[in-house]
Amino acid sequence: MLFLVKLLLLSALISLGIKYIGPVLKIAPNDLNALLGVLIFPLFMTGVLWWRGSRKIESQG
Repeated sequence: MLFLVKLLLLSALISLGIKYIGPVLKIAPNDLNALLGVLIFPLFMTGVLWWRGSRKIESQG
């Protein structure tokens, strides 16, 4: 239940950020910015999971 509450709050914060902070940023609508917007989170998660995996292997060995 707590997970759902955290997820709801995070979703609301992201929505408010897009609504109120997004227009202030003035990001140009081009292909590169669209590609970065789509790929930045998966690349970040890949890096974090790779880092955690390498730390786990080092601690076992």
